[in-house]
Order: sequence, then C-alpha cells, then structure tokens
Amino acid sequence: MINRETVKFCGSLAKIEAKNESGTTAHDKIEKARDLFKEIHNYLFQFEHCWLILKDFPKWASTMPREDSRKEMPQTPDSIDQGGRVDGIMDFERPIGRKSEKANRKRKDDGKDIATEYLKKKMKILEEGCAAEKEKVRIKAEKVRLQELKENERIMMLDTSGMNEDQRTFYDGLKKEILAKQRSSHSLG
Repeated sequence: MINRETVKFCGSLAKIEAKNESGTTAHDKIEKARDLFKEIHNYLFQFEHCWLILKDFPKWASTMPREDSRKEMPQTPDSIDQGGRVDGIMDFERPIGRKSEKANRKRKDDGKDIATEYLKKKMKILEEGCAAEKEKVRIKAEKVRLQELKENERIMMLDTSGMNEDQRTFYDGLKKEILAKQRSSHSLG
C-alpha cells in the first residue's frame, strides 16, 4: 500500500517538476504535488513521511525526474563528501534486483547445460534410491528364507511318536516334501 501510494505521489511530483515553473522552490513543488495528488485521487497523500525516507534510495531516485543541469555538474569535494548528493538528490546507480540477478545466472551457465546437470543429479538420486530399494527387498527375502529354514528344521526335528495316526501322516508328508525340496535344490546348485 505504501509503495502504491508513494508511486502515485511521485507521479504527481513528476508532473509538477515537468512544468519547470521558474522561481518555484523544492518545498513549493512538494506542496503543489500534494494538491495535485488530492485533485487526481480525491484523498490526501498520507505517506509523505515514508516518501521523505524513500526518495533518497536508488529505486525512488531513479523514478524522480532529473534536472539536465545535474548531469553537467562536475563532482566537487563537497558533493563527494555528501555521499554522491548533488542539490539534495542522491546520485547513484540502482542495485541489481533479485529477479534480474536470477535471470542473469540462468543465462550465464559457464558452458554447462544446467538442465543436463540437473537431470544427471536427479538420475543419480533415483539410482541410489533404486539400489537402496533392491537392498531392502534382498534383506526381506533373506529373512523369509531364514524363517522357512527355521520352520523346516522344527518340522524335521518333531517327534511324531506321541501323535495320532492322522497327525503322524501329516507331519511325515511335510518331512518328505522338505527332503524333496532339499534334494532338488542341491541337484540344481
């Protein structure tokens, strides 16, 4: 809101400056800019205290109308001591903004293709993630194999002498299956 209103006031001040009325002081110009602002926008400019601070910063100095005489004036020791001020107006370049700097960095890729570099890094991360996932699957499969071995060992060591006929037949069948699997895996390996 402050920015928007201050820009509007700067526009009013620029119109007054453009008239270049002789014999008008800076204070008179500000008074006339206030009146013009009220006339155009139908309310008073409420952020003059902000404008008084902002007007000396690069953004606002670049929006303020410059007098041609200022460009022609040589720098004196007095103007240098004032930090670049000439006639109460700051004279310095506006710093590069964030968006401009970011755009410059994108344009200047030092001979490297930024997209290719990004994709290489992304592929490396994906490959590392895939390798980690494969390792998890391998560990899980190994756990399942060990559990199966443990269960097979329990069945093979089971004493069936105290069981009824159906139970004994069931466990004897399981023991035969375990032995058959064991023999087939040894013959393949």
